[in-house]
Amino acid sequence: MAKKYLSRNNWRLNYALNEYYDKEIGSFIGDDDDDDGCKTILPDLNKYPQELIALFKKYSSKNNDSLYEFIDVDGLINYINDLKYNLEDLVTICLAKLLHCENLKDGINKQQFLSNWYLQGCSTLEQMQHVLNDLDVKLHQDASYFTQIYNYTFDLIIDVDDGDSTRNNTNIGDDTTNSNDTSIVIVPRMKDNNLDVETAIAYWKVFFNVNEQYPVKVNKELLSLWFQFLNEERKKEITKDQWQMLLEFFKKFSNLEMMKQNYDETAAWPYMIDEFYEYLQDTGRI
Repeated sequence: MAKKYLSRNNWRLNYALNEYYDKEIGSFIGDDDDDDGCKTILPDLNKYPQELIALFKKYSSKNNDSLYEFIDVDGLINYINDLKYNLEDLVTICLAKLLHCENLKDGINKQQFLSNWYLQGCSTLEQMQHVLNDLDVKLHQDASYFTQIYNYTFDLIIDVDDGDSTRNNTNIGDDTTNSNDTSIVIVPRMKDNNLDVETAIAYWKVFFNVNEQYPVKVNKELLSLWFQFLNEERKKEITKDQWQMLLEFFKKFSNLEMMKQNYDETAAWPYMIDEFYEYLQDTGRI
């Protein structure tokens, strides 16, 4: 039994003991069983390690209309900085997913922060940095995880009011692919449940940054032409299907020559991608 609790808590004795002693007064989280047939047990909020609770309080704020505590966008920015990461680092999206943040507008509540870090066996910034370092490695090496994070991003950033977009300084006419050219990653814009093109470009520059060795690599010229196409054709919004299928498109066609030789207009690509192919033909690129 001791081995089971230790292994489930990354061999950290204090967390294993916490789970063991809190089991009778704790609460279940989720409906899924662990691999060993046991449900994951979490303690009551006041039973979490005090240093973990103190970290949440350091970055949290309260809604003006209630006593609901959560980490809002400003708190998340400060938290990321203290974790020694930059906002343009893609692993910050991995952090949001790890904490089960559904969208940036709602922030991260107390239960999300405490329970998910508790399950990781973390209660200090240093421990959390180790987890994020591992996720960053996975993001660079695991194509399936990269795709998962990419697809998750659309829902994460879509549910935010237009007025919250001022932190995004991307110029839609800028065809550069360096992620340093934009001050994301926290504050997007949306309209009618579709992602604003300027915001989409800012995130694409991060996901397809030529200076990073991510599993999906896109030729700089092709990516720049995609941005140029969106600008010249005055595209305003990106749907979720277009967002997801663009990644599949770049997996299949990472450069212009591959497009020229293999693109099939009868395949089930979104209409906007067919338009992009025609744009490349009309402009003599392929």
